[in-house]
Amino acid sequence: MIAIAGLVRLQSNLLSTLRSSRVRISMTAALLLLAAGISRDIAHPVGAASPTFQVTREGNTSTYHATSSTSTESFSGSLKFVVEEATYWLDADGGGSLVFAAGDFNLGSDWLEIEAVSDIVYAGQGIDVTTIRNSTSESRDTEVFDFGGGVDRITIRDMTVSAGGSQRNTSDAIDFDGGDDSVVERVKIVASRGRGIVFDGKDDVPTAGGTADGNIVRDCIITGVPQDGIQLLASNGNRIENCQIFDTGGHGINVNKSSTSADQPDKPSNDNLVLGNTITNAGQHGIRIRSGSRNVLSGNTVLDSSDDVSSRDGINLVSDDSIVCDDNLIELNTASDNQSPKTQRYGLNISSSECHRTLVDNNDFAGNRIAEINDNGTDTNYLPDDNESPTSPTRLEATAVSYTRVDLTWTAATDNIGVAGYAIYRDGVAIDIVDGATLAYSDTTVAASTTYSYAVDAFDGVGNRSARSAPAAANTPDPPPNCQADVEGVGCDPTDDGPLCDGKVATIVGDADGDGLIVGTAGDDVITGTSGPDVIRGLGGDDKICALDGNDLISGGPGNDWIHGGPGRDRAVFGGELPVVVNLLAGTATGQGTDELIAIGLARPRLFAPGTNWDYSHTNYVILGRALERATGRPMAALLRERVLDPLGLKNTVSSSTASIPE
Repeated sequence: MIAIAGLVRLQSNLLSTLRSSRVRISMTAALLLLAAGISRDIAHPVGAASPTFQVTREGNTSTYHATSSTSTESFSGSLKFVVEEATYWLDADGGGSLVFAAGDFNLGSDWLEIEAVSDIVYAGQGIDVTTIRNSTSESRDTEVFDFGGGVDRITIRDMTVSAGGSQRNTSDAIDFDGGDDSVVERVKIVASRGRGIVFDGKDDVPTAGGTADGNIVRDCIITGVPQDGIQLLASNGNRIENCQIFDTGGHGINVNKSSTSADQPDKPSNDNLVLGNTITNAGQHGIRIRSGSRNVLSGNTVLDSSDDVSSRDGINLVSDDSIVCDDNLIELNTASDNQSPKTQRYGLNISSSECHRTLVDNNDFAGNRIAEINDNGTDTNYLPDDNESPTSPTRLEATAVSYTRVDLTWTAATDNIGVAGYAIYRDGVAIDIVDGATLAYSDTTVAASTTYSYAVDAFDGVGNRSARSAPAAANTPDPPPNCQADVEGVGCDPTDDGPLCDGKVATIVGDADGDGLIVGTAGDDVITGTSGPDVIRGLGGDDKICALDGNDLISGGPGNDWIHGGPGRDRAVFGGELPVVVNLLAGTATGQGTDELIAIGLARPRLFAPGTNWDYSHTNYVILGRALERATGRPMAALLRERVLDPLGLKNTVSSSTASIPE
């Protein structure tokens, strides 16, 4: 076998050659060299004649037996007792195996605490054939397998592990606090209070050996854990391969540095291999490298991440606390989002400038929520080099929807890697940017009675920009007479001494940015709508009501009102004394009809929850009348005449559609 030091040097030289010479060599060869250099002796052999304990359960009782097949030693009692005693007996004898029979092995509220042992194998009969479980909500770490004090060359294989209980972030299913050259293979984890599998090398040397290096996790299944599926914490030279990770609350795989307050502060996770894993519905990032260097991510499939925490990515590289993430290799991966709506932000997000010389080669990052790649790194290398700019956006259209707003739409650009975003230009000056999934923009900083020229360009994750689109012009209209063009919301300034305000201020009830109910006072008000669909009501006095954008319902009060509609399909209704001056750009002006009255009543906030109280309301009678019309197909006036007035002989009683009293 080639010396470890020589392979590490070979790995470093290989990456340097790839970056400097720009020569395409076999990535398979590269991975073989890297794997040889960082995974050490992957067999982790235990002596062929090593002793073995057979672990069995006595019926459905809580009594278990560990019986040696190579000596007369045996242990009986709780599962915790027999496993721990057999483990320490084997360690004293130089190592060996505990082989669990098929069936359910229940620790109850206990957990296995094993320290400072080496060369021990825990083997079941297969996934879902042998299950080892516990369940506890104790306020401490209660992993089914809790290894500490520097355990080395441990193997756990061919079983299902369930660590139940209330959520606790650091209480996992399998936890190695220190220890090197261990293997977890063909293990299914179906429950955990925290993470699935953790290798933790942050603790100090006297208590945990100081390292968690050269370990392997392969062919595992992890589902439904509330935190990370697998975490390498301050852990180097490890290998995670061919695992299936589903529905985690945290990251699928987290290659993480230690905290600034750890025994070994800010210790990175370097030189790890993450190969051929499938990660679906991770709550945060599918795979994250945080302040780690020379890690290899190859052949992984990451789908539909960020379904618990928004704005997370398929693969994310980040530097924190000034600890760099350098010389990582990202190749042959797929990271996409097949959901509707999509949640996974980018396929690959190199989110920090302190991530240097990332090598990105031959990945498929199509179909994410915003773009394929976002690259804020330094000296990122794309093989082949990404010197290709996106195509220009096409079919740009600019529409002045009001004197305060211009709307833009365009057709998407394309790029060999992915469009990261679009820049919006007005009269040649950039005014804003949007992400690559957005194909529309509203400019709300325009002035009335002005002509503007707009253009849009596209950019990719490494900063290549397209040519600008063909320009599109828009002319904002004149503002409505006597309406304030620069005010959105209530148009009456309480400090204004003008005759219309007269110290009165309209009040807004509800959401002032849409679907708002804007109600005047009893005085002479100026009421201006919002940009959304509003219900605007004047109460008394000589009100001036000015609608803005949206399909507004405008109701005058009993005074001499002046109503001016906006560009939407507005409906002005009135029921007070004339004259009412109505000037609608679109829509209709009518007396208060049934639907308008219902809309006005329902727009008000509820006084109490249905069924908890009662109050007098004309709206109820109007709704009842509409229900009768729907049920019979006859207008309400006809129903009153046919069913009430005529049978009672009320010949001088009429049905009126106005507020006036008949002579």
